[in-house]
Parts: sequence; C-alpha cells; structure tokens
Amino acid sequence: MLTAQQLRFFVPPSVANEIIPTADTVVGDDRDDGEVRVVFDVETGTFPSGNVLLTIGLSGATFDGASVGGWFDFTGCTTPATAVLSTTTTTSATFVVSNLNGCADGDNPVVTVPFDADGGAPVTMTVGIVTESGNAPVDGGPATFTILNNVDAFRADIDAGATLTAAVASTGGAYRRFAGNTVGPVSSGDIELQARSNVYVDLDGGVTPTFAGIADITAAVATFTGNFSSFITPPGTGGAVTVGGLAPVVTAASAVLDSGVTPAFLTNLVTVGTAFDEGADEAVLLTSNGTTPIAA
Repeated sequence: MLTAQQLRFFVPPSVANEIIPTADTVVGDDRDDGEVRVVFDVETGTFPSGNVLLTIGLSGATFDGASVGGWFDFTGCTTPATAVLSTTTTTSATFVVSNLNGCADGDNPVVTVPFDADGGAPVTMTVGIVTESGNAPVDGGPATFTILNNVDAFRADIDAGATLTAAVASTGGAYRRFAGNTVGPVSSGDIELQARSNVYVDLDGGVTPTFAGIADITAAVATFTGNFSSFITPPGTGGAVTVGGLAPVVTAASAVLDSGVTPAFLTNLVTVGTAFDEGADEAVLLTSNGTTPIAA
C-alpha cells in the first residue's frame, strides 16, 4: 500500500476556487473533472493469494462516470491480477481482486480514478485492501492522502496610498495644489489584477489540464468614487487621473477604467506568477488642474 513515507514526495496540485463546481457523470466534460493515478505496491512480504477486497473512497469529490474494473492496470505484474466491481456508491467502490499475489514488490500495479470535484474543499482519497474473508487489513491497512487542493487563482490587489494634503497657500489660490505647491502627479494608491500560473482552471479530465493566465481574465472594470472635480481638465490646464499609465473615463464623481473601452487594462494591469505578490502594482496618479480646489 501507499505509505506516509512514499506520499511525502507527492505535492497535491491546486485547482481554482473560482471554478463553479458541477455534478454529473459525464467523464471529463467540465473544468472540475480530473483524474488521479495511484501506484500501489506491497510494502513487506507478498500480497495474499486468492481474492482480496480493494476499496477506493473519495471525500470532496464523486466518481466521474461508472466505477469499473478497467480502472486497474496490472500489466506490470508477473502474473496479472483481475479486478471485478463488487459494490459502489458515488464516493466509494469495492473491487474483488484475484491473484494480487502475482504482483511482487516493484511491479507497481496502477489504479486510475476519474473524479468530479465538489469544490470548496480538498479532495482526498482512501485506498484500502482487506482479505475477502474476515476483512483483515492487508499490508498495514488503508492509506488516505490529498489529491487536490482548492485555492484562489485570481485576485484584485487594491492598496490605499498615504493621505494626501492640499496646500492652503498654493499658486492660484488655496487648495488648488498638493502639499509642496505641486499639481502632481501624486499617488493615491495602486491596483493590480493577479493570476497564479501554478493553479489549474481546467482539469480537463486529466488529459491536458490548464493553468490560470491572462487569457482567463476576459473583462475588468475598476471604479474609483469621490470628488474628482479638481482632476478634470478645463481648457488650458492639465488635470488628470491615470491608472497604470492608462486614462480612465473621469467625471466629477468617479473615474472608471473599463477594459471594454481601454483594452490595454488587461495587459497593463494583469500580472502572472506562482504566488500573489505586492511588488508589481500600478499606481493611481492624480494631477490637479490648478484651478479647482481639491476636495477633502
């Protein structure tokens, strides 16, 4: 059986929490449909002769499709065993396995199980072998291990900047400029959309799983609310709002950056990496028009 010593080398993959889980029995048709391949071996001595019962249980997922003996591959065994389904539910299946003693240490029989993840919790599997009569554990009893974790694949990272101060004594009149008698630009915070390149967004039934990337963010809108009157450009002045070098649509009450209007939003403000980080955020910059008092 799989032991803790063997399992410590296995790092469960992660699937995006953003996937909407499904519940059907069509194999591999949804993003949360995966496949796990478990190699098991005798730890000490040999497997018993005759028949044994091998049970596979899932938590956090259901079997994707019918439980079948065809999940097993004994071709590496000196004398190939056979597996016949005995009992099954949506999360547990017991097989009668004959001639498992023909699989010696190092023959590494394989069981490949398609699953449909429930979402929101890790998927764990338990594999156990008992004798057909007496239900005595074979080779140390069952092993339980995590086969899939759930994590966030995307994040909108928004950070507020330091409190800005308008200058009482400034060129053109009180509060027309920021502290230091400058119109700016000054940063009021930063924003970034992030995707994790080591988190799956499509398990593809175990065939060709896909990691998260820029292409998965197809539209985005960033809306900033407040009094933007002093950052709207009257004739002959230079008031402005920029987000990561891009110009949102600015009114007196809001600044809106919409990828439908500004497609560069998705390329300029999206970063991809194996972890969410704070190092690549794009600044939200304000430039006073020098004419309209900056609102508190």
